[in-house]
Amino acid sequence: MKRLLLPIGLFLISFAVMGQNQVLRNASVKIPVPTKPGDRQMAGTQSDIILTPPAAAAANPLERIIGGSTYDLQSNSSVGGRIENVDGKIIAVWTFSSDGGTGLTFLDRGTGYAYFDGSAWDDNPGQRVESKRIGWPSIVTLANGKEVIVSHNTDAQIEDLQITSRPTIGSGSWTEDVTNLQSPATGGSWWPRAVAGGTDGNSIHLISLTYPVANGGAAYLGMDGAILYSRSTDGGSTWDISHTQLAGMDSTGYLGFSADDYDWANSVGDTIAFVVGGMFQDLFLMKSTDNGDTWTKTMVHQFQVPKFDETQDLITDTVVTNDGTVSVILDQNGMAHVFAGGCPIMNDDTTDGQFSFFGNQSVIYYWNENYGSNGPDSIAAMVDRDGDMFAGLADLALASNGYTISLASQPSAAIDENGVIYLAYSGVCEDLTDGNHHYRHIYLTKSEDGGTNWTPAVDLNYLPDDEFTENVFASLAHNVDDHLHIVYQRDFEAGMAVRPEPGDHGVTSNEIVYVKVPTKLNVGMAEEAIIHRDFSIYPNPTNESVTMNFIMDRAEVVVVDIHDMMGKLVETFSNKSAAGANQLALDVSHLSSGVYFINATVGEQRISKKLIVE
Repeated sequence: MKRLLLPIGLFLISFAVMGQNQVLRNASVKIPVPTKPGDRQMAGTQSDIILTPPAAAAANPLERIIGGSTYDLQSNSSVGGRIENVDGKIIAVWTFSSDGGTGLTFLDRGTGYAYFDGSAWDDNPGQRVESKRIGWPSIVTLANGKEVIVSHNTDAQIEDLQITSRPTIGSGSWTEDVTNLQSPATGGSWWPRAVAGGTDGNSIHLISLTYPVANGGAAYLGMDGAILYSRSTDGGSTWDISHTQLAGMDSTGYLGFSADDYDWANSVGDTIAFVVGGMFQDLFLMKSTDNGDTWTKTMVHQFQVPKFDETQDLITDTVVTNDGTVSVILDQNGMAHVFAGGCPIMNDDTTDGQFSFFGNQSVIYYWNENYGSNGPDSIAAMVDRDGDMFAGLADLALASNGYTISLASQPSAAIDENGVIYLAYSGVCEDLTDGNHHYRHIYLTKSEDGGTNWTPAVDLNYLPDDEFTENVFASLAHNVDDHLHIVYQRDFEAGMAVRPEPGDHGVTSNEIVYVKVPTKLNVGMAEEAIIHRDFSIYPNPTNESVTMNFIMDRAEVVVVDIHDMMGKLVETFSNKSAAGANQLALDVSHLSSGVYFINATVGEQRISKKLIVE
C-alpha cells in the first residue's frame, strides 16, 4: 500500500479533481503565471547588491564545502546531472560566479568544478572552467575515461550549446567547442541536460530547449520553446542526430515547454530515458531501448487542459499538476521510475495573469512503468515539523522563495545494485523563517521494495547551526555504493538574489556542498567517532594568530586547511594529534583582511569554523 509519509493536511492527494471545499488553512495564493525564463533578465540594480559573508555552520562529519557561487539560481526547476561517482572518484559541477557588483550580470559566470580522486579533493580554483560566460552545466563521464561538460554559451555571437571536454577525468587541459553541434535553424538552444549511454558507454545523449520568443528567440515548428534531442556515438566528436524533435513532443500537443522541466535517467546499456513535466503540462516519459534510434512516449499524468493558456482557459476547481521539477531513474531491468514535485492549482480569472497555487498541499509524486495508466502515488511531502497536521506557514506567498515550484519539490533519485531506490528533495520548513521567507531543507527517503513503501523522511540539514539555512538544488549521483553522493547549494539567507521577491536578500556567497550519506540514511553518523564536535578557535576576529582547540578519541593525523570565501585554498598543513585535548596555534598575520574558513579533517570527517581576519 502506498502511503504519504508525513502528511500536511487531513487527506491524501491523488491525481484527480479536488473540490474547493477541501483546501486547508493558508491554502492558496495568487502568483503570476511563470514566463519563459530569460537568462539575461537580471533583477535588481547596483544599489540592491550587498555582499555579505555566510555565517559559520556546524559541519556534518561526512560533508565538505567544495566551492561557492554568488549566482544562486542553479536551475529554473529540475536540477539534473551535477555529480558523478566513478568507482569512488567524485566529479561535481555547478553554475559558478564570484561577481556581485555589476548590476547582477554575473559576467564571470561559468562552470564550477570539483574533483575527488578517491583520497582527497582538489583545490577549488575559485573561477570558471570556460573562457566565456556559460550556464547550466551537466557533467558526463564516458567509459573511455573522457569527461564532458555540456552547457549553454551566452556570448552574443554564439548563444548556443557548448561542449567542454578533456580526455582524462580530473586532470589535463579543457577543450572548448561550440561548433560541432549545429544550431537549429531558428536560433540558439539552451538549458541542456546530458547523459552517457550505449553498450560501450561512449555515447552522449542530450536534450535542450530552443530559445523562447520572450528572450529574443523565435518559434520552432509552431512551438515557443521546443525540446530537441541530439546524440553523439563517439564521445562528442561528431553528432549523428542533431537538434531533432521527437514524435509526441511537437505542436500538435503542446504550445511549448519551459527551461529545465526535464531530466535524464541513468542509462542501462542501450536503454535510455528522460522525463518531461511542467506546471501546466503533461508529465510523460520518453524511452529508447536502442540507444536513441527509436523512442516510445508514455503518459504518466495528463494535464486536464491541453495546450493550457491562462488568458483563455478557466480552471474553476482545483486540479493537481506537477511543478516541472522531475527526476527519473532506470533499474537494472531497464524499468523507469519517475518522480515529480506537485500541488493543486486553479485559474478562476483569465484576465489577471495569475493562477491560484495551493502550495501547502505539495507532495512528491512517484510512478513506475508497472503502474501503466493508473497515475502516480504521493510518497513524500513538506514535513510536518511541529506535528500539528497542518502546513503552518506564516504566509504562503513568502514560502515559494522565488523558485516558482511546490513547497515539496526538486526531487533527485538514485538506485543501487540491489534495487533500493533513494530520493532527495527540497522541502519548506514551516517553523523556520527569517521574517520574510521560510527556509528550505533537503530531505532523504528510500524504498527497499521497488517503490511500494518509503521510509520516513530524514532531514539532511539536521544540525542546530544548519537550521536557519536555505538548502536547495540537490543532485544525487546515479551510482550508489556504500553511500549516497550528493551535491547541493546552501545559503544563509532565505530567498533568492537572481530571482527576487519582496524581502529577498542581495547577492551573497552561496556554498556548494558535497555530502556522502550512508545508505542506511543515518545522516551525520560517522562510522567511527574520532574528532569531537567541541572544536573551537580563539580569538576570533584576529589579525595575528588563532588557536584551534579540539579533542581526539585517539592519536591521528589532522589535516588543517584554510579557504577564502570563494573556496580557494589559502594554505594547508597536517599535524599528528594526540588522544585527548589538543591545541594548535596558527599564524594568520600574513592573510588579507576578510572572511576565511578553517577546516580540520580526519579521514572522512571534517569540521569547519569561520575565521575573520581584521
